[in-house]
Amino acid sequence: METCKNCQEAFTGNYCNHCGQKAFSPSDKSIKNILKEIFYFFTNFDNGFLKTIFTIIIKPGQLTVDYCAGKQKTYFKPISLYFLIVVIYLIFPVFSGLNQDLKYYKGNRIFGIIIENQINERLITDYMTLEELSVPFKVKSEVTSKVALFLFILISIFYIYLLFYKSKRVAFDHLILSTEINIFYLLVLFILLPLVMLTIFTLFGISETYISNE
Repeated sequence: METCKNCQEAFTGNYCNHCGQKAFSPSDKSIKNILKEIFYFFTNFDNGFLKTIFTIIIKPGQLTVDYCAGKQKTYFKPISLYFLIVVIYLIFPVFSGLNQDLKYYKGNRIFGIIIENQINERLITDYMTLEELSVPFKVKSEVTSKVALFLFILISIFYIYLLFYKSKRVAFDHLILSTEINIFYLLVLFILLPLVMLTIFTLFGISETYISNE
């Protein structure tokens, strides 16, 4: 009989029957075992991570169908994946993304139409130049964009519930579908598409400043 170092329960075999922890032995402290665990983590992480990414991009909706039906072992956990992608996006933004400079909105043909007057009014009432106003705008934009990324799931769940409120789906199903939609949105629009655009711009010598002004 072994005594589990984690929950102090007695068990036989290599794993605790109560909490599932592996039976501890002095060999677990060896460098060889540490390297083995690191290799195991990265190989299994890659398999589940890449499979989930490819499924979401190539077969949208399949992850939700499988995961809600109980087929979960082969996929990376959707909620964890979403937060991981959010962190990757916030740390390594390809373009400005949600954190566009104020001059982008003022000169942009789409967004400029909506907030052009608001920017001009703020410049007049606060006696500020566009460069001066850009500083507080940038600070608030970064905070707002980060909050918005985490609110997207809650907002999506609300709309999904309105669409399928007559169905027998439970809140868990709505949550997984909402998470998959937002993962697809972040991956395609804020990571993959900007990477493709950046590659094209680099090959043809087009600067990001030129694109923003257009």
